[in-house]
Amino acid sequence: MLHSSYLSAAPGLDDLLEIVVNRRLKKSWRVKVNFRTGERVLTIPEVLANPPEEVRESLIRWAMLPMTRKARRNAAFASNKKTLEETIRAYMESCGVCQERKSRFNPAAFENQARGVNYDLQMIFDTLNRTYFHGEMKSYIRWGHGASKTSYQTTRVDKGGNQFNLITISGVYDSPQVPEYAVFAIVYHEMLHIAIPPYMVNVRRVVHGKEFKAAEKKFPFYNQWITWERENMSRLIMNARRRIKRKSARKV
Repeated sequence: MLHSSYLSAAPGLDDLLEIVVNRRLKKSWRVKVNFRTGERVLTIPEVLANPPEEVRESLIRWAMLPMTRKARRNAAFASNKKTLEETIRAYMESCGVCQERKSRFNPAAFENQARGVNYDLQMIFDTLNRTYFHGEMKSYIRWGHGASKTSYQTTRVDKGGNQFNLITISGVYDSPQVPEYAVFAIVYHEMLHIAIPPYMVNVRRVVHGKEFKAAEKKFPFYNQWITWERENMSRLIMNARRRIKRKSARKV
């Protein structure tokens, strides 16, 4: 049974989705699925009990996302899920909860994590910085895990309480099978997140707004990068995970 405040946002789902408010939850929500009947139970914190319509719709759409392995491997599924979660978290942040945790780090720890086997991220960052950002952007940059599929930019806090930027690039890009323009493109994309940070529109957090997309398309190899990613990334990730699995099996 739907929570009363969600009825108007979820017509026809009364028999499939139950929404329960759990006051012990503070910053998270979860869904439990009965794969035999298709029924789902969405458990939410109290802050989401009576949200704006857009947030209610996002929660319901999130709860009703397909849960099969095939669906979760789909890039469109991941993008849709991320967008829904960003909308929900942005509302929670506006209510004073779910603030980004800022652990304290020593930035020097990242200085030696930019040089990979095939590509030097610091060289790429410096080149892009001079070309597109007048050499004024400041950020540390590092390679992520060898089988990681996600690149991202975050703000960290050092031991003195000072904020600094950190860009992490998906480890699968550090491969001889990845063209140089693709590595430059993904680094440029993450640098843009620093130059054009997310902003709020009502309760929605806009990450890739019109200004961001326009700036991203100024990169000369933007279209080639997008095409290359679509055609190759899934295979590279799968191969990287297989290599790591084989190494782990040999150690055992």
